[in-house]
Amino acid sequence: MMLKKFEAAVTEQDLAMRSVNRVSKMYNNIPGIDYPREIIRWAYSVNTKKGDVSARPFDLGGKYVVVLVKEHYNEGSIPLEDARIGIENTIRRQKKSAYLMDRMSGVDGDISQNSNRT
Repeated sequence: MMLKKFEAAVTEQDLAMRSVNRVSKMYNNIPGIDYPREIIRWAYSVNTKKGDVSARPFDLGGKYVVVLVKEHYNEGSIPLEDARIGIENTIRRQKKSAYLMDRMSGVDGDISQNSNRT
């Protein structure tokens, strides 16, 4: 319910809304926001619950950020969908690495001399 009100207020005021999934306590990066530690500390404070909106905007170097906590996850557990995405990315990288290693096997010396190998 709070998320819908939040999204409606953002749309009504023609503001930019960004969504970041699964920010951990020790996270140091939120795309587009320099030095997000204050936001992360607030999101993980004892008093902050799912659906809470920051009482005041965070002033981060001239950018004002209002935060809504969409979900709190228990430490050590993640939803299946989040795990699936991470596992797929890992497998994709491993397969790509194996493919490239296979393609590069047998290539000797300067790689530019072997650039026509298909």
